[in-house]
Amino acid sequence: MGNINQSGTRWFQAGAKHYIQKYSPFLDSLYWSAPVGLPFLNGVPQSAGPALSLTAFLVDRCGKIYLSGWGGDLNSTFNSNIQTMRGLPITANALQPGTTGSDMYLLVLAPDADTLVYATYLGGSISEEHVDGGTSRFSPEGIVYHAVCAGCRGNSDFPVTSSAVYPFNQSTNCNALIFKLDLELVRPRAGIRMTPSDTNVCVGSPIRFENTGTTGSSVWWTIGTVGQPPVHSAQTSSTQYTFTTPGTYRVRLVVEGCQQFDTTFKTVVVTPPPVITKYPPPTSCPGDTVWLRVDSLDASGGVLSITWVADPFLLPGAPGLFRRRAVVTGTRWFYFDVISASGCVLRDSLRARTMAPKEVFGNDTLRWCWDRSQALQPLAGFRSYRWLSDVEITNQNQTVQNFSLLQPRWVYCRAYDDTCFHLDSVYLLPEITATVSLGPDLFFCQQINRTLVPTGGLTYEWSDGSTGSTYNLNAGGSGFVWVIARDANGCRSLPDTLYYYEDPVSAAISISPPDTAYAPQAVYFTNQFSANIDSVYWFFGDGNSSSSFNPVHSYTDTGTFYGYMLAFSTRSGCRDSIPFVLVVDTVVMDFPNAFLPETEGVNALFRSFTRNLRTLDFRVYDRWGQKIFETTNVDVLWDGTQGGKAVMPGTYVYTADGIGKNGADYFRKGLIHVVR
Repeated sequence: MGNINQSGTRWFQAGAKHYIQKYSPFLDSLYWSAPVGLPFLNGVPQSAGPALSLTAFLVDRCGKIYLSGWGGDLNSTFNSNIQTMRGLPITANALQPGTTGSDMYLLVLAPDADTLVYATYLGGSISEEHVDGGTSRFSPEGIVYHAVCAGCRGNSDFPVTSSAVYPFNQSTNCNALIFKLDLELVRPRAGIRMTPSDTNVCVGSPIRFENTGTTGSSVWWTIGTVGQPPVHSAQTSSTQYTFTTPGTYRVRLVVEGCQQFDTTFKTVVVTPPPVITKYPPPTSCPGDTVWLRVDSLDASGGVLSITWVADPFLLPGAPGLFRRRAVVTGTRWFYFDVISASGCVLRDSLRARTMAPKEVFGNDTLRWCWDRSQALQPLAGFRSYRWLSDVEITNQNQTVQNFSLLQPRWVYCRAYDDTCFHLDSVYLLPEITATVSLGPDLFFCQQINRTLVPTGGLTYEWSDGSTGSTYNLNAGGSGFVWVIARDANGCRSLPDTLYYYEDPVSAAISISPPDTAYAPQAVYFTNQFSANIDSVYWFFGDGNSSSSFNPVHSYTDTGTFYGYMLAFSTRSGCRDSIPFVLVVDTVVMDFPNAFLPETEGVNALFRSFTRNLRTLDFRVYDRWGQKIFETTNVDVLWDGTQGGKAVMPGTYVYTADGIGKNGADYFRKGLIHVVR
């Protein structure tokens, strides 16, 4: 079985084993060919054989193409070339998107196979549905009539409607099942949905109308009253209209499709909004309480209800009251909704106004030198004044008030002009406009004699009572000097203080070992200088140096080393130095390799060559490992005897363990030749 070629159509499944083709009326030309019915499993097309046994085919009056069939597992048992029906194309609006592998399948394509319109499975969850030769019909109106061999093995799992005459399979095996499926793809249907849904609406309310039926090739809306021209028309699937005149209106919707029409109507009653009476409050003083009032009956005497829109200036009260209190400053609109007995809502408002507030002070800020007092007088033209609480106000009714505290703050005064009280405020701002600086604090090594030159003022007052533009500082030890400046307006600055410190540096050190070391040996240097030293430099005399406060340095060479330490105070620049001398000797532990006992001269005794050795453990062994001589004297003197008897001439082994004056361990091992 070969593949079926596709041509001339937009929707197809390459490699499918079923096909739909369209020919000319005389069957002499092929218009198009579309392979269909190819399952996909895990993205892989299953193309070895057909997936369906086809049962019905039709083109409806609108040109849409219908195809049905069954297949899957049951078909495969009779014909191994038949593939699974799992994975056939399914649309999002499918009646049954899944399959057990043996079900019915229904496919609908747009005219000329342009697009896939609808596809679904249909069958039970257990049985293997099939068609053994039953009847199936498609109506040109887009209705499927089909007989199916269902409920096999005595099941009743095929979906049936609640009104089915025989909802259960009464056979022990398969039984005939008949279903009718109207896809509503041909006959147009008109349906109207209103938003809001109530057909009693109010003048001025926008109403949205939507077609809830099928979408046809054309849609017509008309809205009007009987016997009068329409007030609104449209040719879209939905439309919106706001009724401006009370009355009873008829909404008509006509839907056309495939030379057929469907029409539906809806009646809408439009009610006028309520006519109300409201009472704007008179102009009041700022901050006064005003009453907002609306009549609870409309112009015809009908009972109304009201809801006030939340507003921070409305005083607490139920939102359904027709009288509400408010506190107003300036001009403000208060909004409310009035509802008539018929349910129509009217949003309206009331305006509350207050007289324009008057200024009590000419300026918002009062500035003055911080070391003085300042008078504050409100503007004229008021009958009385009352100052509100402040720490410096002792008489609240006194017109002029004096202030001298350094704390910046707001003060308030309420003035009366025969009609309203007017509240105003002014910010008190005592300022420090003059500045002065003596520069950074001084640190010196010994007695100081310096002229201090301040900056930032016009005149100066010093801590000793002098008033010159400079100050001669001649002092030792530690202390301070302060100065106050005044600017061109005579305003006084805060004092600036200069501290001075005598900062002598005295270097002192300790060395361990203090005088003599024995190479190689670590020498410990410890500073003992004054606390104000913050950096040091050590030179050890052997070409090495350090900036550590308490360094440890190892001398590896012998000799006399001349070093020094420098101590610094960074803040004052003061310094001091101290030298040191350190003698570095060496430790020696050596031995000869032969001697001639019982002779005259320097080689008659075995002698050690040692220097700066603190301890020594010296042993001599014969060739059999027997110890024949031992001493702890650093100056070894062996006469070549063992227990008072001369040892035989020959070669002997010695070992020596010593500790030098530098604390290091020394070990030697060698041969001694005794010559007689």
